Amino acid sequence: MNNHLIACVLVLVGCLAVPLGGQGLSTGDTQYLNETEAPAPDECQIFQSAVLAPLQTYHGALLARANGPSTVLSILEDNDVLNPIRRYLRALTALRDCRRALYDRIPSPGSRTLIVIPRCELPDGGMIDLAPGLQLSFGAMATERITATYQVMRTETWALELTSDGGTNAYGHKVAGRGACELSPTGHLSLLSEGRLIATYSSGMWEIKNVTCRLGKYAGSDRTFQFQGSRAEVRGATEFGHDAGLLILDSPTIALKGSPPYWEEYQLVKRKIRIGDPSTGFTLKLAVDLDPVAHRVNFRWDNGNDIVLDWQQGAVVSSNFLPPTYYSSECETKVVCRNGVASCGYDRERFVPALEPLPPGAQARLER
Repeated sequence: MNNHLIACVLVLVGCLAVPLGGQGLSTGDTQYLNETEAPAPDECQIFQSAVLAPLQTYHGALLARANGPSTVLSILEDNDVLNPIRRYLRALTALRDCRRALYDRIPSPGSRTLIVIPRCELPDGGMIDLAPGLQLSFGAMATERITATYQVMRTETWALELTSDGGTNAYGHKVAGRGACELSPTGHLSLLSEGRLIATYSSGMWEIKNVTCRLGKYAGSDRTFQFQGSRAEVRGATEFGHDAGLLILDSPTIALKGSPPYWEEYQLVKRKIRIGDPSTGFTLKLAVDLDPVAHRVNFRWDNGNDIVLDWQQGAVVSSNFLPPTYYSSECETKVVCRNGVASCGYDRERFVPALEPLPPGAQARLER
């Protein structure tokens, strides 16, 4: 029996170094075996085949979707894409369970290192090309629901490289227990421009990112726009209640003299622009669509207001209700010291967006 287990481990060295997409890759001094070059199947090989099976359907659905016009959020309702992912994650859970059972039966720490137990991740990180230069990532939608905990945390290998000299490089992490791979019901999407994050969506809320503002003479800050308020998804759009608002948050990005080692130690102050009118109880719908010709991502409310991103620039380029100083290189962040003192030495001070008033009539148009 022990010889059989050792043989399984040796097979795992060949099979599990292969990306789940089944393609042989070679980078630098490391090489990956192609699926067709792997040794004879081990006891978990049938589960690995089940993991690979949904990928062809998944990639075909993504290719068809990427070439067709649609709103960004429609992927959350596209079962042609989501169902193969669900099958993939169920098969991945079965493969992980099989590998963990093998891990539990082998006493040798060195042999256990060779057993690859893949993480709950989507193929290619859940990344697809929506248009040239614009990517959509829904990799964060893959989650792990813990179903059992270990008495003590243990280290499991999640990737194994075979080096050119015949050795192995194992990449592991500590885990508290075993779990099932699932697709998050809340949805989490990211829009990226050539790898730069420009917007995210989660649980019905959009955030626009990658706006850089001035902070004093030698520092900068990142500005995030959050669309907040009671909300619900409505066929590819987001419907906000009368408490809707645009929340603006500035956070420092460049180290300041005398600053603490982590930015989390700073107090961040948000500024909110009211969009809804509590006295009317009306709702606003926000839709996000693409203009591939102009390379624009359009955030549009059904009352006519909009914010437009250019994904080639990776930045907000226009809005018909926000002044340019809110989103362009002219934007500025101010330091507000604690206890109202006139000056401070960057010690837990607060960072506040320096916002000029909205143009005349802009607030009324927002609340219309």
